[in-house]
Amino acid sequence: MRKVIKTKLAPEPTGPYAQGVLAGNFLFSTQMGICPATGELAGNDAESQTKQAMKNLKNILLEAEMNLADIGKMTIYIKDMNDHLPQVNQVCRSYFKEAPPVIDTIAATDLPIGGLVMIDIVAHKHQ
Repeated sequence: MRKVIKTKLAPEPTGPYAQGVLAGNFLFSTQMGICPATGELAGNDAESQTKQAMKNLKNILLEAEMNLADIGKMTIYIKDMNDHLPQVNQVCRSYFKEAPPVIDTIAATDLPIGGLVMIDIVAHKHQ
């Protein structure tokens, strides 16, 4: 079973992709720090963009009847690792205090619309 997940509480896709896809018990989603109301980046700094990306992901998870605790793996793409990794880590720590998922951080040379952070998740829906 494959189901496209869509919510008004996350930004509309700008290309031929879904906000999230539930395939069996697994949810896949990638988000940036884009505010759904404006379609623009939440701020010019990595902290604001990471917080907004996490908020978007949380809303997509909720639409799929899941939550942040269901995330098993995150891949975080960061435009400038030296400048932005500490901010990104601080935000992630605030969301995952006790049982964080596996997190990969990858340096990106460029991200869409001038973004500094993009987060990809794989979550598992418990039956």
